[in-house]
Amino acid sequence: MSISPDRQRQQRQTGHHNGDGPSLTHLARRRVTGSNLAQPSPAQVSQEARKSSQQHEGSRERMAESALAALQRRQIEITIGELWLASDFYTRQEIIERLRHLIAHADPSLDLSQLSEGAREELRDLGLIPAE
Repeated sequence: MSISPDRQRQQRQTGHHNGDGPSLTHLARRRVTGSNLAQPSPAQVSQEARKSSQQHEGSRERMAESALAALQRRQIEITIGELWLASDFYTRQEIIERLRHLIAHADPSLDLSQLSEGAREELRDLGLIPAE
């Protein structure tokens, strides 16, 4: 089947062949130029930059607790429970040392304020966390 010269020219201009959409070669040749993209105004850019920096400042103050930190916090609470149940001096000293180790090597995102009130009080009494 032969295509008329007018039809060939139309296909080349529009990139459509047989009415089923643009050809792959037409899509491959198409380029997105900077003039086709919507560019924000300088005021919008500075406003977005301010919002972004404010969000980052807030995240520096209080980082979300990671899953590892949540597990470590629970482990600290369980260890404090063991301490409360222990009556032997040497057993208590061993548990206190374990608590010291858990806190010293905890994930940086560990939020000690999420510990139970009793656990925080016990850690304060032992001198493992600063008094509020």
